[in-house]
Amino acid sequence: MAAEVKERDERQKGLPPDILGKYQMLLEKRQGLAVASVSNGVCHACNMNLRPQLYIELQKQQTLILCPNCSRILFWENGRRRLNSRELGAISAGRALSDEQDLSPPTSEAVVSYLAQTLSVSKTLKRFPSLKPKDLQQILERCARLISEGEPKPSVSSPGPGIAEISIHADGASRGNPGEAGAGVVLADERGKTLKEYKSYLGHATNNVAEYRAVLLAWKKLPLSARKAL
Repeated sequence: MAAEVKERDERQKGLPPDILGKYQMLLEKRQGLAVASVSNGVCHACNMNLRPQLYIELQKQQTLILCPNCSRILFWENGRRRLNSRELGAISAGRALSDEQDLSPPTSEAVVSYLAQTLSVSKTLKRFPSLKPKDLQQILERCARLISEGEPKPSVSSPGPGIAEISIHADGASRGNPGEAGAGVVLADERGKTLKEYKSYLGHATNNVAEYRAVLLAWKKLPLSARKAL
């Protein structure tokens, strides 16, 4: 215990007066616990969830953040070291720590968040020296798969009760023949009511190619049950 107190006193020597004053005030008001760790978005002192944006800001380590619920000074625990007095001083002076190297294995969330902020692969690799280009590529590929899996897939509903058939209206054309071309498809019920509309830009093509591509587009968009009936 004595060693820990001595270490705390040593760390306090390098703190700016305003940070030290805030720390000492919280130390008195919060029964000797002025600093709280955060992991998975939860403050470990009061067990309250942080807002997602606040959690992201905490991981950047660019500003001093207090828990909105218990007012303690927060630090990110997930595989990260605690800030030393020099770094706290830099935060107080408004200097970002985002370019400081982090030697610990980074989480995918931290890597993607930093890359989104800097839009720089080189800065991201410099920020996380243990991260290899192949590791970054795999992280981005996983993110792409998650996004793809979460997006609704376009589909055409099968004819509902009372709809006996589907009419297909498909056509294609080019400007200049050959020239800039496109294809369009309209699916309608037996009463002529439009069910779905599709269009596709074909690039440089002839009228004939555009018309063929329109037929193929219509086939791809038909419900499976309608395809089997043809």
